[in-house]
Amino acid sequence: MAGAGRRYIFVDIMSQAKEDGNSWMFQEVEAKEFGMSYEPMLMVPKDQYDAIAFIDTVSVPMYLH
Repeated sequence: MAGAGRRYIFVDIMSQAKEDGNSWMFQEVEAKEFGMSYEPMLMVPKDQYDAIAFIDTVSVPMYLH
């Protein structure tokens, strides 16, 4: 998603039907369950997620005391 060149992206997966351009939602992809430190697993995004939100940059919150 970072390659799309957008800072924020929301992809609704739940209501998608397979068509040209969204085949990745229906195919097995390699994923990491807990970041980079564990073995990769195979999963189909459509079977695991209702939607995906991509946020390019986040920062630590400033808590009020």
